[in-house]
Amino acid sequence: MPRKAMVGSVKIAPLCGRGARRVAVAETAATCLLRSRAIMSVSKFLCRVLCSFLGAGGLGLLPALAMAAPQLDHISLEAGTNSKIRMLRVAVQAHWHDPVATFERMRLTGHWDTSLAYWRATQYRDTPGQKQNITGIGISPVLRLRGKGGTGWYAEAGIGIYLLSRHYDNDGNKLSTRLQFGEQIGFGYVFSNKWEAGLKIQHFSNGSLKRPNNGVNFLLVKVSRPL
Repeated sequence: MPRKAMVGSVKIAPLCGRGARRVAVAETAATCLLRSRAIMSVSKFLCRVLCSFLGAGGLGLLPALAMAAPQLDHISLEAGTNSKIRMLRVAVQAHWHDPVATFERMRLTGHWDTSLAYWRATQYRDTPGQKQNITGIGISPVLRLRGKGGTGWYAEAGIGIYLLSRHYDNDGNKLSTRLQFGEQIGFGYVFSNKWEAGLKIQHFSNGSLKRPNNGVNFLLVKVSRPL
């Protein structure tokens, strides 16, 4: 018979048996849920940040960005990884001529990122050793916060649209559509010769347009050079 604890004048009986097991199961489920939603929380925050810049002025900002007629000025190579999957991607960037916003020591600039990627999954349909090869193309506007000098450290974030050559089904994670949204957030460094090196996290999902929609996350290393 478990002893009762006294808190002030109130008697509290400790949980035991089925009650304790239910609490343990609930705590485990809550922990797993929080971990699985960590990237989604970053994505939602990223959406709010982009909407504050692009949505505050309404759709009228989009024609203005198009009129900037940016020219291709950089090419990049990226390598990414996650559990049971690897990615290799080449992309070209076209920076916008005018900054989105200017601060005392910083500038918020933007560029278009157009990419061609190759995914190599190693646990297709949750079968160890079974391979799945996917090709993807995409385009994304990216906002970058950097110093006014153009060199040094920067932070960037973007949301784009990507089309995969087939449905992703690997390591128990599935994407039920070939069309995906890709959110990215990262940081990097611009050298004096305009070469860049960076690190970023990217999340792919279809925005729950169709289920299952487990999502795919990548940690990516990027190297970019001027054209």
